[in-house]
Amino acid sequence: MKWTTGPVFRGIVRAALFVSLSWLVLLVLLGDAVGANARDPLVGVLFWTALLAGIFSFVLRSTPVLRRPSTKEWVGAAAIVIHRTPEQVWHFIRDPAYAPVTSQTVERAFRVPGTPDGPGQQQVFVSTEPFGFKQLSLLEVVGETPWIRVDVKNLCGPGWSTYELEPVPAGTQLTVTMASEYARWAAHGMSPKKHLQNYAAEYAQNVKRVIESGAVPANHPSSPSGSASHVSSHEPTQHHPTWPPRADVPPPYNPGNPPIPT
Repeated sequence: MKWTTGPVFRGIVRAALFVSLSWLVLLVLLGDAVGANARDPLVGVLFWTALLAGIFSFVLRSTPVLRRPSTKEWVGAAAIVIHRTPEQVWHFIRDPAYAPVTSQTVERAFRVPGTPDGPGQQQVFVSTEPFGFKQLSLLEVVGETPWIRVDVKNLCGPGWSTYELEPVPAGTQLTVTMASEYARWAAHGMSPKKHLQNYAAEYAQNVKRVIESGAVPANHPSSPSGSASHVSSHEPTQHHPTWPPRADVPPPYNPGNPPIPT
């Protein structure tokens, strides 16, 4: 069992063995100074304690010390319904040129030249951090099913994310799952899971707001409903939307469309 090889358990076993043997030796040296009625039960307890601790100590000498990692992976997810087809949503989330409109810190993003179109594709994101510092992030697409799911791995850290598309009567349900590692015992102002859920929800809401605001062409050539000529959905688009409307301004909505689920 993993827990039996931890350093804490080894320390407890060594302490039990040392204490029990010390008391046994002390009782033998005292001899008749300790009454028989009080000595015999104590000797039995100490004997069996020393025997079991000795057996454990012998066994643990041949087992490796397994320590719990200092970090733990946390996962958070959020889902939202977008009044657009899965093809239109897919094109938006797979095009790095749209990254600045889904994050207030990303200045620009682009596909790394020479990387494949699909799994193995790498994308660079340039972000502005507090005090004006710049940060570069490198992501890689590790798996995808067009129009359905894409899996992305952070090559600069332990994080990963998954984006799933599901057709629904109102359009497309986008489910965003994000994961990262945090210090196991550190005090967090917010639960890491809640933090990731909020981050995923913010991204999904920005995607919905931009697409439904009309900043993205409804019939992009990469979608089946667009032009007959095929354009890779992974290539940067020539249409660069502006930052989405404020949160208090609702996106355009046609009365004939079904209501947005809450």
